[in-house]
Amino acid sequence: AAYDFQYVKGYRPVINDPEVTAKLREVLVEAFGEDAIQDGVPTMGGEDFSGFQQKAPGTFFFIGAGNAGKGIVYPHHHARFTVDEDVLPYGVKAFVAASLTLTA
Repeated sequence: AAYDFQYVKGYRPVINDPEVTAKLREVLVEAFGEDAIQDGVPTMGGEDFSGFQQKAPGTFFFIGAGNAGKGIVYPHHHARFTVDEDVLPYGVKAFVAASLTLTA
């Protein structure tokens, strides 16, 4: 047997900046209340967001677009993945609040 091994360097891991994360958490608590915020757990999922973090510190977060009651339970990249569109206004509010509050 023979093979040709090629290693293609990919993206770095996404590691949220602690200072940005703390500030963003404050913004989101103010916008949505403490009960609406859940601290995430580390995952092994791949994400190219780390490319942006090479230019500026940042925080990757989820807006919670799943909804078991509506059968919206499949993960990203699954053939049956979909989004609970009722949550989209919350995502817009989160990004607007962050944009108006956080500065580079």
